Amino acid sequence: MRSLGRRDRGFSVIAVVMVLLLLVVLMETALRLYVSHADQTKKSSDRYYATQLAHSGLDWARACLGATPTASCSATLDVGNGTIDVSVQRINENVKVRSTGKVLRHGAETIARTETMEFAPAAPADPSTSPPSPLPLPKETPLPEPGPTPVPTPDDFPSYF
Repeated sequence: MRSLGRRDRGFSVIAVVMVLLLLVVLMETALRLYVSHADQTKKSSDRYYATQLAHSGLDWARACLGATPTASCSATLDVGNGTIDVSVQRINENVKVRSTGKVLRHGAETIARTETMEFAPAAPADPSTSPPSPLPLPKETPLPEPGPTPVPTPDDFPSYF
C-alpha cells in the first residue's frame, strides 16, 4: 500500500477548506433570505392591522352617531398595538368620517392607513309613534318522546364477503 505523499495531503486540505467555505456562503445566503422574508411578513401584517384599525374607527363613529346623532364623535382611541384617530365633520346634511389606524411597535409608529366615509345620518326616532309589531313566532313542534335505542343486528350491515 502506498502512503500519501506530501503533495497529496496538501490537496486534501484545500478541498476541505473549499467545501467549508461553500457551506458558509450557502448558510449566509439562507439566513439573509430568512431575515428579509420575516421583515416583509411583519410589514404586510402591520399594513393589514392598520387597515383593520381604520375600518374599526369608521364603525365606532357610525355607532356613536347612531346612539347620539348630535354628538361630535371625534376621538383618539388606544387599542392593542395601535391607535385610531377618528374625525367627524358635518357637511350640510351629510356626515364625513375620517379614520386613521396607526400601528405602534416599541412605542413608535410603523405604518398608518386612512379610510374615509360619507353618509347621511339616520333621523332620530319619533317617540310619539309606536314601534312596528314584531313578527309572530312560529309554533313549536313537540319533540317525539324518547324511547329505547334499537340494538343493531348483523343483518343491519351489508356483507362484502
